[in-house]
Amino acid sequence: MNPRPGRFVESFGRLHLAESLHTAGYACAEPLIDNGVDLVAFRDGRYRTLQLKAATGERFGVARKYEGRAEIFVYIFHARSAKPQIYAMTYDQAVAILRDRGHCESKSWKEKGGYTLVPGPKVRTLLEPYHATPERWRALLEG
Repeated sequence: MNPRPGRFVESFGRLHLAESLHTAGYACAEPLIDNGVDLVAFRDGRYRTLQLKAATGERFGVARKYEGRAEIFVYIFHARSAKPQIYAMTYDQAVAILRDRGHCESKSWKEKGGYTLVPGPKVRTLLEPYHATPERWRALLEG
């Protein structure tokens, strides 16, 4: 029995993320120490730090402890499937989605420092511009 099954989900997510970055023409590396940065994407001497959130289903959330750490947040839904959904955005863009839905006024956000939800139709619509296409990666990594 595996005491940390979530590690497998994270591993699947990391592989999907690496493939998505590679398809867009970027390489990636994993830091030796996880201090809020799970992966580093780079090309032509430029790099950006990434925080990965992978789930077997669909989960979207933000913890305030990550503010100022990773430059890009990556959410991978259905990480154990052959065709996951990958979304990439800045911390501020992720918080804006929560704020749009009123979650930044919640007890969880104010007292516990974060909020996580299962995306409904409205949140899925808000996430769509952040779908991780090669063009989206270029905008985030080179912008």
